[in-house]
Amino acid sequence: MLHQKLRLSRFGLHSNRTFSTLAFLFAIIHISVHNEYHEMGARLVANALEMDGWDVKYLGANTPGDDILKITERIQPALLAVSVTMPFNLENVFELTNEVKKTRSTMNTRIMLGGLALNNSPKLAESFAADGYAHNCRDSVTLARRWWEEAPLKNEAS
Repeated sequence: MLHQKLRLSRFGLHSNRTFSTLAFLFAIIHISVHNEYHEMGARLVANALEMDGWDVKYLGANTPGDDILKITERIQPALLAVSVTMPFNLENVFELTNEVKKTRSTMNTRIMLGGLALNNSPKLAESFAADGYAHNCRDSVTLARRWWEEAPLKNEAS
């Protein structure tokens, strides 16, 4: 638990620091939901997006939903990438994506899903309040670029 607190403090969750939305216009938060301890694929995708020029904030595995929401509201990233390996964690992803989309300050954040639990059933991703699904690192970068080219990703709620 201490490592999570240290990780979260890097993003100002426990401080009065405010983030400039302009500074994070191209930000991506990449996480694995609560109770999800598999992070190799998520880390690879985060690295691929970072190498493509995105400002990636990788929060890692087993990130509690409330913390994800607080950080997402604070940073207001253009994109939230969610990785899920174990099928029993799909409910956590469902709850998280719904919460992000119904919160005024994050409703315009694009949500990208990925991970083994969805790779086995790609059509399942359509049942979530997400904007897209990526099968691997290459698909993640391609999808982020496509979203950017279609309409620059925005951080502000309308």
